[in-house]
Amino acid sequence: MLRSSPIGKGFCFGLLLQAAIGPVCLFVLNSAIAQGFFTAFAAISAVVLADALMITISLLGTSLLFRKRRFAWFSQILGGFVLIIFGLDMVLNVFGVKVVPGFTLFQVNTAMSLFLQTLLLTLSNPLTILFWGGVLASKVAENEWTRAELVSFAFGCVLATGVFMTLIAALGGFVVVLLPPIILQGLNIAVGAVICGYGVRLLLHRFSPVPLSPNSTDHENNVPSLAKSKRL
Repeated sequence: MLRSSPIGKGFCFGLLLQAAIGPVCLFVLNSAIAQGFFTAFAAISAVVLADALMITISLLGTSLLFRKRRFAWFSQILGGFVLIIFGLDMVLNVFGVKVVPGFTLFQVNTAMSLFLQTLLLTLSNPLTILFWGGVLASKVAENEWTRAELVSFAFGCVLATGVFMTLIAALGGFVVVLLPPIILQGLNIAVGAVICGYGVRLLLHRFSPVPLSPNSTDHENNVPSLAKSKRL
């Protein structure tokens, strides 16, 4: 039965993760509303590529780097600022103001620029690699999978991302036909504010005081929970 196979389990697990709506999902939805369903495929491709890249890095075992305290701190600070810049840019763009004037990456006029924006947004939280490292390790321990079965599980997760994001883009393409421009601008502001809020939350989490155990090792300190790091 497909559902009980590694790829089926990966697909179901991937859909479960997508249920926690995050800034990437909102960005894809807003892109489909602003530029149409087919243009939003560039954003979907970027999300799938980013997920596949991070899962591949986890499979290669290099996620240990993200367990380093200083690297985790830096990556979350960087990710928080990226989200804030994206959010502010989306909000202010409604009023004709650019956060980073002349920075062509933020000019959503072509499929390529949309692809690059979405890729950067998806990779804004590198600790996602740590999350996938934990997931894959637990699946190996739980199911005693071979490497081929683990790769099939990972493929199912990536497939779920593509399917879910395609449905989100289709919803956005349908909504744009029904809503007047003023409502679409309001939605653009709302999505930008939410994405900016994710970035602020990421920074607040990183700068909040966390008591450290005197016996803690370098990779145990100040690293957020795996589940949270995936959906920020």
